Amino acid sequence: MTRVYASNDPSLLAMLQMRLDEAGIRSAMFNQPLASVVGEVAFNVAVPEIWVSKEDADRARSIVEAFEHELSG
Repeated sequence: MTRVYASNDPSLLAMLQMRLDEAGIRSAMFNQPLASVVGEVAFNVAVPEIWVSKEDADRARSIVEAFEHELSG
């Protein structure tokens, strides 16, 4: 599996997972229960992350890029 996105914002995570699902890409979220300890432990250990299979990673990254572009305005 490959990490494609990380955020402390649960709404962003949910929206992105929905887009991945709509594209037929299965994803898994890791570190969700650890979000409350960000700042007390290293960011890369505690921030919620979305992971996809290696086979879907390139397509997922394209969706993530488009998603982030929309967010930036």
